[in-house]
Amino acid sequence: MSLKRNTETEVEEGVKVAKIESSTEETAKNFFLQFKTRLDISQDERSQVINISRDVTAASKKIIFALHRVKKNGQEPLSLAPDVQATLTSQYKLIAAKFAEINSLVGNSTNAYWKYSRQVSGASEEMIEAMSFQFWLERGQIMTMEELHEIIKQHNIDVYVHPRDYISGLFDLTGELMRYGTLNKAHGLPIVALLREFEYSVFVLTGDPNLVKKIEVFQQSLAKLERLLYDQSLQVSEVV
Repeated sequence: MSLKRNTETEVEEGVKVAKIESSTEETAKNFFLQFKTRLDISQDERSQVINISRDVTAASKKIIFALHRVKKNGQEPLSLAPDVQATLTSQYKLIAAKFAEINSLVGNSTNAYWKYSRQVSGASEEMIEAMSFQFWLERGQIMTMEELHEIIKQHNIDVYVHPRDYISGLFDLTGELMRYGTLNKAHGLPIVALLREFEYSVFVLTGDPNLVKKIEVFQQSLAKLERLLYDQSLQVSEVV
């Protein structure tokens, strides 16, 4: 009788252990399924942000390309051809819509930046490059961050701009200015003077690892533009 009771007890204990193990296994499965679902959602969201950011970059490049067709005439107000103005208007609207898409995915522009800064920063820098290039064409000056915020507001663009992205965008701008100065040599010397002033103002940033490469490219390109203008002046003096 005692043996039978012990056997029954062991069976009951075994059933309890089996149920506990089954329950634990089910809990673990549910946990990992939830984790997998979150990862899938996050990955899908990240992929969408990457694609949308590429659209912003492409739109900004179209603006820059259109602006290179504009002829800057000294201190005269900038005159934009109808097709150039149409390009700027449509692409800025597209940029605003694309950043709105990102914000709707993530919650708001600040969350979008800090969650996907690597993806969003590149698009922001390209947009800043386009805006600052237009600003220079209009005023002959480097755009300040306060002026950038005002321009962003004018275009109804909701985007968080980190100071580092602003500086990076300006370094990208210098490439466009040097390209413009090469093709429009009458503006070469003023551009060189402006870029030298810019170089002095950002000299303190030379130790920033995120900007080292941009600074190096900037200095090399500026030296090339100066050499080009110098060679041109020699040719003119020889002719005279």
